[in-house]
Amino acid sequence: MTSPAEDGAPVFALVDDHVHSARLFARTLRHTDAPVQVRWLGDAGRALRSLERSLAGANGTTPDMIVVDLKADSAANENFVTRIAPHARTAGVPVAVMAAGLDPQKRQRLLAAGAAAAFDRHHDLAAYRREIEQISSFWVRETGTWPIRA
Repeated sequence: MTSPAEDGAPVFALVDDHVHSARLFARTLRHTDAPVQVRWLGDAGRALRSLERSLAGANGTTPDMIVVDLKADSAANENFVTRIAPHARTAGVPVAVMAAGLDPQKRQRLLAAGAAAAFDRHHDLAAYRREIEQISSFWVRETGTWPIRA
């Protein structure tokens, strides 16, 4: 899900338990003209093992942001964030979560679990694209390291 033209671009590690959803995320982000590489890490188990190594500096591939979009069950996002947030915080990597039906209570639970931000996963494509743009914009604001082009 990366392209050689994106070498040196920020890396978003995507934790998603559906390959089609992961491809949609990468394709939608690419259409926002955000110069970001998306590295799909797979489901929660596979991603947790990979992120624990990379956030500890074991393989030199620390992502710039982690995006979690798990649909396995209603608590999958919250459970994953609870486990990865301490590692991400230590490495200085923000964690963003996409969740369907994001009401204020669910958002608060995700933030309390350690997410830096929570975004609604929309089924409507136009709304989904706007939310992906918000994730990209959040990363710019959160890190202050991505050069913002006027």
